[in-house]
Amino acid sequence: MSMVAILLAVTAFGALGLSTDRHYQRVTKQRLAASSIARVRIAAWLILTLSAAASIVAHGWAFGLVWWCGFVMLAAGSVFLTLNLADLKISK
Repeated sequence: MSMVAILLAVTAFGALGLSTDRHYQRVTKQRLAASSIARVRIAAWLILTLSAAASIVAHGWAFGLVWWCGFVMLAAGSVFLTLNLADLKISK
């Protein structure tokens, strides 16, 4: 269940990162529509909530939230480094 929480957190932060124009254009060479930005951000926050729930189920309320904070830091750092340092280009 911890791995699920980590993967959900990485997915959520990836979606939040790609919901910004700068990162989305770097990856896809296209602009993200304004209506899509809101939907992606809402979905990302929901996925982050699911990540917290998965961590709480795995470790209980007390330690689940502590572990989740660690998972969120790990996910945010890895997505930040990937979006800013990796040469990401999706060819179509």
